[in-house]
Amino acid sequence: QGDISGEARRPAFLVISNCGLPENLHNDVVIEQSKLFAQQIGYRYVGSLGLCATGALGGKALEEAGRLAKNARRGLELAAVSLDRGELVPEKAARVMARPVLPGWIFRIIANRMFRKTGKREGTDLKATPYAPSVNAG
Repeated sequence: QGDISGEARRPAFLVISNCGLPENLHNDVVIEQSKLFAQQIGYRYVGSLGLCATGALGGKALEEAGRLAKNARRGLELAAVSLDRGELVPEKAARVMARPVLPGWIFRIIANRMFRKTGKREGTDLKATPYAPSVNAG
């Protein structure tokens, strides 16, 4: 939290990170690197938002994705209101946006089906273990 309006006229730096995996922790490294980047180039770091399991959105715009993108839209709205007031992105905006698009177990079922379908279409043996040690290796 905090007021950024009194800062020197340095450009603001907002991080919005996107990860296709169902756990938002995969955005953490990008966000931390971006904070350092902003500091090193002299920009004002004003906050970060991370979105996960975005493959479930099917490439649709957030407005078109319906309920699946509800938390993403809400997190962006909260961030926009604060930034418009000259404030940092509130932690609440980051928490709301970080809520999973789908529960992890549903995401994994869908992902596994997609992998099997793609593997079959491409003629890939998904049970192959080409890098496993050979039984005869010695």
